Amino acid sequence: MSWAITVDDIDAAREAAQNVGFEPGDIVDGARTTEDGTELSWRMVNIGEGPFDPIYPFLIQWDTPMPDLDQGPVLVAMCTGIPDPTRLDELLTALDFHDDDVTLGVSEGEQGLVSATFRTQESTADVLELDGLTVNLH
Repeated sequence: MSWAITVDDIDAAREAAQNVGFEPGDIVDGARTTEDGTELSWRMVNIGEGPFDPIYPFLIQWDTPMPDLDQGPVLVAMCTGIPDPTRLDELLTALDFHDDDVTLGVSEGEQGLVSATFRTQESTADVLELDGLTVNLH
């Protein structure tokens, strides 16, 4: 299971990751058409060792406006286990990443993304397990 960070300028973000010792992959273009016919397009780059690495996020730059998230669950917190948490801190600092809407818990470990908490429009509280990931819906 992987996770992403949205960036405004993926070329600059890739360079910033390189400047702190990461070896990002090539930037690739992506696109899809939603069920309602809306065209979405983006550019993305993997930061970790392979596609959708569980330890480090991939970066995404939306070329079309990011989809409206008001209708679905919204990420409010996540926890991840990383062999060297200081490396993630260096990456986030290099990317000038600040997200006051999401709480990020980081611990030393090998497991990658451990849990994610989403705010939903429904007033139910559910806990789901998905391939070793704990998903909390509130």
